Amino acid sequence: MKKVEVEKTPSQYLNTLEDEAKKLEKELQEKRENVGRKKAGRKLKESTTKIVSVSKTDPDSGLLNRPGKPSGPHYLALPALIPKTES
Repeated sequence: MKKVEVEKTPSQYLNTLEDEAKKLEKELQEKRENVGRKKAGRKLKESTTKIVSVSKTDPDSGLLNRPGKPSGPHYLALPALIPKTES
């Protein structure tokens, strides 16, 4: 077998992939129609509500209620230390 080097630009390659994907999707759609199935998609989740405790004096804090931890208002962020620079 003889190997030949062919120059292909990325746009040609991507167009080829896109055409192949469309072809495969069309074949799958025809199979689904023959079987009587619809295209599977994401199921929409129902909106849910959640009750949250908000402090009147410090709304930035949140209520921590985990096993093994003290209950009460805590900040939900990790503080970063800024090193002192000598001038």
